[in-house]
Amino acid sequence: SHCAHFACDQVGSSCTPPWLGVYRQAAAPNGSMAVATPRSGRALGSARQHSQRGPLKVAGAVAAVRLGRTGFSLDGQGLDGLRNPQLSQALMAVKRAGHNHEDWRKVPAQTLLVSSAAQSGPSSALEAPLLFSTAVYVGTAQACNLGSYWAPEFEAPGASLVDCRHFARPVSSLYRQGQLPALERPPPQPRKAAASADFLVCEARSHPLDVAARLSASAPGRHIAVLRFTSLQDLRNESVRQVHCTDDQVFLRTSYVQAFERMERDLQLPIGEALESGLIYTSGVGLLRGRLQEGAAWLREPPKIDVIWIGIPAFPEKGASKHGLQDWYIDDADRAAMCRILDLAFAAAASRGCEALVLPPVGCSSHACSHPALGVASAIREVAQRYKEFLPQVIVSSDHPSHFRGTCWDDFEEVVRTGKPRPDPLVVVPPLPCPPWVLSRKSAKEVKERKAVVAKALLEQEAQVARCDRILSSRRTELACQLLSG
Repeated sequence: SHCAHFACDQVGSSCTPPWLGVYRQAAAPNGSMAVATPRSGRALGSARQHSQRGPLKVAGAVAAVRLGRTGFSLDGQGLDGLRNPQLSQALMAVKRAGHNHEDWRKVPAQTLLVSSAAQSGPSSALEAPLLFSTAVYVGTAQACNLGSYWAPEFEAPGASLVDCRHFARPVSSLYRQGQLPALERPPPQPRKAAASADFLVCEARSHPLDVAARLSASAPGRHIAVLRFTSLQDLRNESVRQVHCTDDQVFLRTSYVQAFERMERDLQLPIGEALESGLIYTSGVGLLRGRLQEGAAWLREPPKIDVIWIGIPAFPEKGASKHGLQDWYIDDADRAAMCRILDLAFAAAASRGCEALVLPPVGCSSHACSHPALGVASAIREVAQRYKEFLPQVIVSSDHPSHFRGTCWDDFEEVVRTGKPRPDPLVVVPPLPCPPWVLSRKSAKEVKERKAVVAKALLEQEAQVARCDRILSSRRTELACQLLSG
C-alpha cells in the first residue's frame, strides 16, 4: 500500500510525466490508501481502502488544476495523454446508444435530436432527452477542454472557428449570510418612463441563459449575472449533472463545468457547507451554445456571464387549498428565509457591477423544490425594489413546462408586476348538525293502514264541517224570523 501526497511545487516538471511530478509515494503506516484530491483538498483514509479510482483519473484531476490547461485531451494524445473521467463516462453512454462519434463538437445537435426522437421502445420517452442532453454536454466539455469549436455547426456553410480558451478558468467565490457586500450608491440620473417600467419584467418560455444571450447580443460587453438554485438537501450538489434538458442547462451550454471541477479548491470549503452558509458566485463563465429546443447551435460570439448559485429548502409549508392560499407561504419564517437568500444574491450582483440580473422562479416546481409560486413572486418583487438604484434591470424568465399549466404564469407575473399581497383566507362554512330523528322507510302494510287512518280522519272532518253548516243555517233562519216579527 502507498500514500499519495499532493505537491503543487512539482507541477509542470518537464523531465517526468505531470502526474508523477505531483504525487509522491511513500509507505503508509496503517496500510491504507490516503489520497489528497486537488478538488476537495481532503484526505481519503481507510474508509476508502477499496477505492476504484484509477491512477490515470487521479493524475488527470491533478493536471486539471493548472491555470490555462485542463490536462485532459480529446483522443488521449493531447497535453498529458489523459481524458476527463466525467467526459469518458458521457462518451461511453452515447456510444452505447449507437453513436460512435469521437469529436462531438462536429456533430450537429439537431441531427442527434431527430435520431433520439426516432427511437422506439417502452423507455424511449425517457431515453431520448437523456441521450440528447448527454451528447450536448460532451460537445460542450470537449470545446472547453480543447479551447475551440465551429459556429454555428462544423458542416454549416460559412462556419467559423471560434476560440474559447479565455473561458477555461472561471473563478468562484463565497458570499456568506450576514456579510452583505458594501454598495456604493450611484450618482442620481434621470430615468425615462419606459426604462423605469422595464426595470422588473417577466419573460415567458425563455430560459435565463437565452435571456442572457439576447441581452449580450443587443449590447456587447454588458455585465450580466444569471441565478441558479438547487435544494440544500440535494445530494447531487457535489456532482456534475447533465441529464435534465431544463434544470441542468448551465452544464450543457456553458463552461460552468470547468468552474465546478475547481469550485471546492477555490472556496476552500465543501460545496454543501458553502451553500448552507451563503451563496457561490462564479465569474467569467462562457455561454457557448444556443437554445436546446433549436438544436443547441454554437454561438459565433460567446458572451461572458456570471453565475450565482444559491441553496434553498426543498419543501416549505404552503397554505391550505380550502382557504385559497395554496400558492402562498403559510409561515412567515419561510418567506423571510427566501427574502434573505435573494437579498444576498442581489447584493452580490450589485457589488460586482452587474447591469442585469436574470433569475428563474426560484424553487417553483423544479430542481427538486416545491415553493409556493405567488409567495416567491412577492419575495422577488420586494427584494428587487430595494436594489432598484443599483441594478438597472431584473428579469424573471422560465421555460419549464410546469410553470405554464393553466394560469400559473399569468398569476405569477401579476404579483411580480403589481406586488399583489396575500389575500385573506376564505371563510369555510361549518357543517350543519344532523336532526336527532331518523326517517325510515315504511312497509306496504303500514302505508295502507296510514292511508286508511288519514281517509277516516278526512271523513270525520267533512261530517263535522257539514254539522257546523247546518247549525249556522238554522241560526240564520231564526235571526231572520225575529227581525220580521219585531
